[in-house]
Amino acid sequence: MGRGPRARGSRSERRQRNERAASAAERGLPLASAASARVAASELPSTRERGRGAEAAGRKPRLPAAIKLLGVGLALLIVIYGLTLLRDRPRAPEPGRSQATPESETLSQAPAPQSSAQK
Repeated sequence: MGRGPRARGSRSERRQRNERAASAAERGLPLASAASARVAASELPSTRERGRGAEAAGRKPRLPAAIKLLGVGLALLIVIYGLTLLRDRPRAPEPGRSQATPESETLSQAPAPQSSAQK
């Protein structure tokens, strides 16, 4: 037949437990009894305290993945926007380079020749 509801572990585990108890008794060590292993229910931590162990108590609540993805997307948009502003910003002339020559200024300011179709 199967094990009873109070039986814990397999036969080999129970045999090992008995052998350890026998060797501990030979060496004069105190025996672990079932009564001393049991703890009163009032001494046990509540289910709320058990759910939050020492490692969980110091941990901050985690953000959901959707919020993290939105944050990363927003950060990327801000970076791209900043880079386009830098790209489109007019550049200051370098001090070593000369300004446009007078000849090139007159050429760029000259009116475009009108075609005969417009007259």
